[in-house]
Amino acid sequence: MTGATTESAPGLLPFAQLTILRAMKDEAALRAQFDKLDADGKGYIDQAQFTALVRKLGLRLTDAKAAKAFHTLDTKSNEHIQFDELSVWWLKYDRP
Repeated sequence: MTGATTESAPGLLPFAQLTILRAMKDEAALRAQFDKLDADGKGYIDQAQFTALVRKLGLRLTDAKAAKAFHTLDTKSNEHIQFDELSVWWLKYDRP
């Protein structure tokens, strides 16, 4: 396509800005749900909480895939993950 431009139509945000705004909204929703599960305020969730969280947010992961994702995120192998470990994965996860 020749003459293509990255400018948006008047009144619309460019794609990059929309992507950033969506990521911010997604991260805020993720943080709110994480904090609900982390009721004791220790700053981490376990595998069962992780599975419940991602399912509540709309991912349809099997138990096996949820376990695999959790253990990938649990880089310290301490059977829990912190929000920063989760958010990096969540924002990169390819979901519909």
